[in-house]
Amino acid sequence: MSTEKVTKKPGIKSKVPEVQVIVPKEQVHSYKQFKHLVAGGVAGAVSRTCVSPFERLKILLQIQVTDVKFRGIIPSLIKIGKEEGILGYFKGNGTNVIRIIPYCAVQFAAYEEYKKLLKIPEDHSKQTPGKRLVAGAMAGVTSITATYPLDLVRTRLSVQLDGTERKYRGIIHAFQTILKEEGGFFSGCLYKGLVPTALGIAPYVGLNFAVYETLKGVIFSHLASAQGTRLKVIKRDHKLPIQFRLLCGSVAGAISQSFTYPLDVVRRRMQMKGLKQHEFAYRSTLHAFVSIVQKEGVRGLYKGILPNLIKVAPAVGIQFVVYETVKSFMYGQPVHFQFTTSNFLKLSAKLSHYWRFLPKMTTVKEDAVSIWWEKYIPKGQLIHLVAGGVAGGVSRTCVSPLERVKMLLQIQTTGPNVKYSGVAGTLAKIYTKEGLIGYFKGNGTNIVRIVPYTAVQFAAYEEFKKLFKIPTDIREQHPVKRLAAGASAGIVSATVTYPLDLIRTRLACQGEGAERKYRNIRHAFVTIIREEGGLFSNCLFKGLGPTLIGIAPYIGLNFMVYETLKGFCLKYYLAEAAGHKLRVIHHDQDLPVVAKLGCGAVAGAVAQSGTYPLDVVRRRMQMEGAVEGLFKYNSTWDAFKVIITTEGIKGLFKGMWPNLLKVAPTIGIQFAIYEISKTFLMDQFEVSE
Repeated sequence: MSTEKVTKKPGIKSKVPEVQVIVPKEQVHSYKQFKHLVAGGVAGAVSRTCVSPFERLKILLQIQVTDVKFRGIIPSLIKIGKEEGILGYFKGNGTNVIRIIPYCAVQFAAYEEYKKLLKIPEDHSKQTPGKRLVAGAMAGVTSITATYPLDLVRTRLSVQLDGTERKYRGIIHAFQTILKEEGGFFSGCLYKGLVPTALGIAPYVGLNFAVYETLKGVIFSHLASAQGTRLKVIKRDHKLPIQFRLLCGSVAGAISQSFTYPLDVVRRRMQMKGLKQHEFAYRSTLHAFVSIVQKEGVRGLYKGILPNLIKVAPAVGIQFVVYETVKSFMYGQPVHFQFTTSNFLKLSAKLSHYWRFLPKMTTVKEDAVSIWWEKYIPKGQLIHLVAGGVAGGVSRTCVSPLERVKMLLQIQTTGPNVKYSGVAGTLAKIYTKEGLIGYFKGNGTNIVRIVPYTAVQFAAYEEFKKLFKIPTDIREQHPVKRLAAGASAGIVSATVTYPLDLIRTRLACQGEGAERKYRNIRHAFVTIIREEGGLFSNCLFKGLGPTLIGIAPYIGLNFMVYETLKGFCLKYYLAEAAGHKLRVIHHDQDLPVVAKLGCGAVAGAVAQSGTYPLDVVRRRMQMEGAVEGLFKYNSTWDAFKVIITTEGIKGLFKGMWPNLLKVAPTIGIQFAIYEISKTFLMDQFEVSE
């Protein structure tokens, strides 16, 4: 029996001498196989769950023939959400995960074994694509054969819609029903479609591994030969940064799936035989191909390919990254996530120049890369724009349900026709009538508006800080100057993006069915311009007056209170840290994220409480024209008087409770993400304030 020496090293404080243990080589090999199995299983489960909605949509598009219910990616995803709720996106995913864990575990472990069998060296520079392709193909056939019955059951469960069409109640029931109705255990009923699957899986998995490791080898060689540049020298494959592995996996998945997709369609159709016998009466794989082409044309072999590519690219990328990360972890190797923007741009520029994808946008130099936009936008301003846009998009999406509740409460008047009452009641009513999607109605427009809005707002604030000569040391309190800078930034950003804010309000406040006046953003723009005065009227700027009156103190208070509180936190932090060697913090990079969230939340609550009546008036004036006879105000002052006369002072504070629940976390998240993004980008681009 062959053996290997395993040295156990003592801890730093231990005085026990090193011990050498003789372990059988077969046992070491088995342990390595176990590590590959675990890493592969984890990779499969994580990657497939991340893209489950697109997997469900792909299968639904693949198996529909004459009764077309799903058209397009976005409408189909919305239809699934409305009819089945959020769980509809993950229907069949339980079976898929049960299948994918052993499938990926076997696939990756088998690939490692076939690499040894075919004597593929670990050194990427010595590997050949042909051997990688063969090893991957053999691993794919091995894994799919072992787990095919679960794939068939997953397909059957995934294509069931809610209601009377449900034939299978769960995984076990599906197995029992198929065996009972379609020929028994030895009939091959659990392996329908295995031939096209094996024909497709061999080149698919083979191409996956071949393209992935080839691309990884190219990038690895480039990074490893980066002597004399800012690129860190990479000496081992497991040190390749995660973002490059993710990119390689995504490209590999897209290429391999594009080549083998027709076989995947045939496989799904043959798996459906038995569930919809009249639609999928195929005698063999070849007969299935011929029938599909005759009835649906060549396009029939590519049904659902777009959502599948959207799914496959990130899925394969995530799968490879998770597999190699878990494997590295289990082997005790460090996991490297070194994202250096300039390094990434250098590599992209080199590849782009080589492939002639973007020859005019980037030019490769020995030590730097020149980017076209640097001629027009200074790096500092671009960083503030990007960080502000990211902060706005993330923070608003997080609180979209409460934003919808606030608007619905704001625009309803008093009387017998009150539809919504209370935060919890309104949330429940929205869900009952419109499903989960209802919470995010108007959020698409909001994101389209909020990204440029917060981008301009934060970038403008940084410029106004320079204009008002506000010092960068946060401990120097200049509340009046900060208030003025924030107010100026708020006016600039609100004016630029106001038409989108009006459209977002109209879309968010309309009901379902016959009450829907606007179909989408574009239709709302066209309808408002056509019906309410034309492009050069003020129809797209209704309510701008109270908006600017409210936005100036609101944004001003936001920035003033936030930075004032940050200054206090910083002083407290430095006082507590007395005696420790901490560098002076001018831009609070080292201030804890929790402190930033707290400062932002308090700032948002204070600012919104002081300006909320103007927000109510703004929403009412924005809704003028959306529903005939609902609101009719002659001016901002008239709107105030009418609301107080008909609804009392309380009318100016409708929806304030859900708004405070929304605003506090929104502003907290927004400021925190902005500063994290800004610090990160400045480090990557090597830009200082």
